[in-house]
Amino acid sequence: MAKVMVCVPTLDSVSASFHASQMQLRWNDGNKYAYSVKSNSLTYNARNEFALDAVNGKYDFIVFEDSDILCEPDTILRLVKDIEDSGADLVTGIYFKRRLPTSPVIYSKIDWYEDEVLGAQETAETYEDYPRDGELFPVEGCGMGCCVIRVSVIPELVAAFRMAVFTPMPRLSEDLSFCWRMKKLGKKMLCDPEILPGHVGMMVYRKGDWDRQKEDN
Repeated sequence: MAKVMVCVPTLDSVSASFHASQMQLRWNDGNKYAYSVKSNSLTYNARNEFALDAVNGKYDFIVFEDSDILCEPDTILRLVKDIEDSGADLVTGIYFKRRLPTSPVIYSKIDWYEDEVLGAQETAETYEDYPRDGELFPVEGCGMGCCVIRVSVIPELVAAFRMAVFTPMPRLSEDLSFCWRMKKLGKKMLCDPEILPGHVGMMVYRKGDWDRQKEDN
């Protein structure tokens, strides 16, 4: 039986649609779940606090679910099964940016380095042509809005980089800063293309909106 901490960072209140999606979540796979919500104006601070809680609580996995993400009832169970079955260190679903033109928040390549003249430089290539066969596939980066992470990697990242794991580097978001650190340590990051939550903005952004956008272009 695995211990799983489901974590929701939020700026303040959450929407009725998010609350309704949470009420439908299933927890019947035999694992032990805890559910935590933290309100913080700096999302990376909330994520760092969650990570520390997960390590101190001796959890096996930490699931991040943002408060503007609408999950299907089996999303958490599928994420946990994916990471258990695959042996990966991180597994993400695919959600789409909450503005038009939208795009999947997964990345085929990320990089970061310090240039002596230009300073911090970053690369983040959106993975638009990701595999559609339903199988898990490797990614170099993702948003943290719908993913599961193996808790044992957190102390490794802290030891290697001497900072809290979600602290952003110059010109790189906290999500991709975390993924870059994972990449540098050779950690296995996968995506499940069949986990497709909605993303709430002025409308609920889903894969179909992206498909129609590509057809129009």
